[in-house]
Amino acid sequence: MAASAIRSARRLTVMVIALVMAVGAVLFVAPATPALAATGGCSGTSCVGLDPTGRCDGDAYTVHSIAIIADGVQSAGQLDLRYSPSCKANWGRFTAPWGPREWVLDAMGSPTPFYGRVTAWNPGGVSQQPVQADVLSFSHKGYSTWSRMVNGVGMACVGVEPLFRTGGSLGGDVESKGWFWGPCA
Repeated sequence: MAASAIRSARRLTVMVIALVMAVGAVLFVAPATPALAATGGCSGTSCVGLDPTGRCDGDAYTVHSIAIIADGVQSAGQLDLRYSPSCKANWGRFTAPWGPREWVLDAMGSPTPFYGRVTAWNPGGVSQQPVQADVLSFSHKGYSTWSRMVNGVGMACVGVEPLFRTGGSLGGDVESKGWFWGPCA
């Protein structure tokens, strides 16, 4: 029995050592993974022109926002300047309204805001256009649209061209209300 007890003790010792090594490996490797995931593989200038979705939007917050009023339509949408600390990048986001106010406009046959072409730029730099390419594919209202990223070190600005659907939500033309220049921060 002494031999089987010794084998059991050795097995237990080997299992404990293996467990300690596995935990050590996880603790040693794990910190590098979230840092890379949090930055989406880019930082500052290396983020310029990239889509923030799934890359830098996890820790993002709104730096500044304004209500867009076009053609007398109260709150045709909201324009936000967004920032990700982990990516050190900014981008613009426009959210068209949804709910009772929009439904009343639609029922009256008034133009209803449904989309915005968003741009962001660093003063003196190139304007980064919307991520979404096909405006007409957005047939539902209340969507957010956003620009590609710009360097978040220093000042960034945003603008939006709100688009309205005329003739009700099921048909009609798309009408621009011009560009609205939003916050710089």
